[in-house]
Amino acid sequence: MLTKPRRVRRQTEYDDIFKNGRAVHGSALTVRVAPGKGSTTFGFIVGTRVSASAVKRNQIKRRLRETIRTHLKEIVDGHTAAVIAKPPATTVSGPELSEELLRLLKRATILR
Repeated sequence: MLTKPRRVRRQTEYDDIFKNGRAVHGSALTVRVAPGKGSTTFGFIVGTRVSASAVKRNQIKRRLRETIRTHLKEIVDGHTAAVIAKPPATTVSGPELSEELLRLLKRATILR
């Protein structure tokens, strides 16, 4: 689990990401990154369009959070990011989802 200082929790933080951030798109995920202060923080968005099942949505969020947690040492500080799942995220396997997230973070230049 990501610690509280590493999580985006307020609506104003998400608004800032969508207003000032740039997006990197993949087949199952989109990563929006905005400049921030201090350590990089992450928010995860998995809407009901992705899956009507809360179990599936939470499973996707858990997989994404775990991928971020295991690669925290490789993440550049000073950013705020939102990871947004798309409907194909329910059909890809866990390792494929992690691989896509890491690829998108590298393209967004926040992963070393």
